[in-house]
Parts: sequence; structure tokens; C-alpha cells
Amino acid sequence: KYAAGAPLLLSLPAVTPARGSTPPATVLSGSISGDTITLGWIAPTIPNLKHISIRACDPPRYNSAFESVIATIPPGTNTYTNNTLLTVPGAIKFFKAYVVTLDDNEKGSNSVKITHA
Repeated sequence: KYAAGAPLLLSLPAVTPARGSTPPATVLSGSISGDTITLGWIAPTIPNLKHISIRACDPPRYNSAFESVIATIPPGTNTYTNNTLLTVPGAIKFFKAYVVTLDDNEKGSNSVKITHA
């Protein structure tokens, strides 16, 4: 057992982010018109925002273990459109927007389900 502050312990990387470094989540909304999906979110007002990471997942529900990054959005932008993800009637995708900070801490939004009509 090592004492707190021992050099060996101080050399180990953090297993969890520093307290208070997780950014606030944003609120995501989405719609589809024809084959074009549009996602929108409330722009975070944090000084250390790196980007918004848009991620998608196939049904039956959103599962972060199976999500894929589909876009990286720079600060100051609060919408994303795509016309290649849902092109077949009845197709379904789930989406989340992750707020990512300069130190790569992140927080995911609510999930949004979009179904092609």
C-alpha cells in the first residue's frame, strides 16, 4: 500500500476526469424532410468547447457501445444536415450530440429517434 502523494501514485494517469470538468449536456432535436435529416441543439456557452460530436446508432434503441461518429461540428454551429443516412422508407436511426471540451471530456445529449416516412 502506498501513501497518498507517493511518486508512484502521482505517476499514474487519472482513471476519471477531474472533478467539475465534465461539460453540461445539450438538448438535441431532429426532423426529416424527404431524405434529409436535420439535427439542432442548444449551443453550449462554455469557454473550453472543442466541438460537438454527432453520433448515430441503429435500432432498437440508442446504445453508446454501438454508436458511430458521423460528424464533428465546430463551436458556433448548432445544426447538422445529412441526406445519405436515411434514404429508405421505414429506416430508423438514433442520434446524440456530445459536447466535447478542449481536454476531451464529453457529455451526451438526449437521444433522438428519426424514422424515414
